[in-house]
Amino acid sequence: MASTESEKNIKRRRILKAAASAPVVFTLPMGTALAANSISCAVKSADRAANETVAGVTTAPDAWMRFSLPGFTINQSGGPVSGFNFDGRWFRVNGDGSVTVVTPNGTPRANGVTYYALVDYEAYSLGQPASMYVYTGTPIDNPIAGASCWNSLEGTALTGNVIN
Repeated sequence: MASTESEKNIKRRRILKAAASAPVVFTLPMGTALAANSISCAVKSADRAANETVAGVTTAPDAWMRFSLPGFTINQSGGPVSGFNFDGRWFRVNGDGSVTVVTPNGTPRANGVTYYALVDYEAYSLGQPASMYVYTGTPIDNPIAGASCWNSLEGTALTGNVIN
């Protein structure tokens, strides 16, 4: 029995609807591919740090992952200096972003400044305490550039370059 043109159109529509509603298979990247991308992110950050000057401490977040610390005015024999307290020690922040350990004369006063210290990713990832991964004068060998790189390494969803 011959089908009419109308019946043929109905059959075509059914086939198209079935095809359109069929599940679509998405291919997800393998874990090894994601890990390789993360590792290259860490390597790129290390290469970048080797080829540019990275301040250990800044007064504003920048392209590098940082740890925030409240600022203080610390009285010294030569006059007051700006710095922060970390892990029970006081640090003066120098103009080049380096720090010097100081002993306060009297009680330091909060000055409203927030300092941002560079973070060593390797020490952080090994579960070391913050005193081991936050810059306090010891060179940072494994800085990470940017929250997206940090997120790919840690599987987190930070939206800024400060981890605390």
